[in-house]
Amino acid sequence: MPHIILEYSSPTLSPHADRILRAAYDAVVATDIFQYESIKARHIAYDAFILAEHSKSFAHITVKILDGRTQEQRAHVADAVFAAILATGIAIDKLSIELHEMDSTTYRK
Repeated sequence: MPHIILEYSSPTLSPHADRILRAAYDAVVATDIFQYESIKARHIAYDAFILAEHSKSFAHITVKILDGRTQEQRAHVADAVFAAILATGIAIDKLSIELHEMDSTTYRK
């Protein structure tokens, strides 16, 4: 069920977007918290954005999961994704990860 959404600065990170997304995806798979078949990932490039004066790039990853996971599991997912993206060695001036819990009583698919 998890949705992994990478939002990033274009054109600076466009050549690396697939690799960043794959790293996040593989990290979520490796946690063994979710069924492999249920994980979905996508990326969105932004041409217009404002960053601090010396920053040229950003990547923000949102991982959306259904409620019911423990605080430790949620933190593990966020830490795993963050570490996996850093391990790519891709220069990202502003990197952030957000784990968002969706209400299972209102989620439909």
